[in-house]
Amino acid sequence: MLKVFAEKFEDTAILHLRGSITNGAATSNLREAVYSLAEIKSLVLDLTEVKLIDAGGFGVLLEIRHWAESTNAGLKLTGLSHRVRGLFQLTCLDSVFEISTDKAVHSLMHYACG
Repeated sequence: MLKVFAEKFEDTAILHLRGSITNGAATSNLREAVYSLAEIKSLVLDLTEVKLIDAGGFGVLLEIRHWAESTNAGLKLTGLSHRVRGLFQLTCLDSVFEISTDKAVHSLMHYACG
């Protein structure tokens, strides 16, 4: 099961994801949460509490990447655990997504959420 918590700060949206990004309801929920965002310039997916991503989950992340490109919105992934980072490396998707360990992204998240 995947829970999605959205935060907006000016033209940036941060989606905090909790659970597993797996094919089915989880990917549908994530897709709906992203597509409901209007006129954002930047999207941050906080994967701090994501434990597992399956093939369907990677598929929806690629869809979100395509959506971001088509709407001229930046997309960053942040908070990847060692295990999730390993999945991105194993699938070679770490070279496709912008994966941030930048403290500025974390500061923005804390400022927007706190």
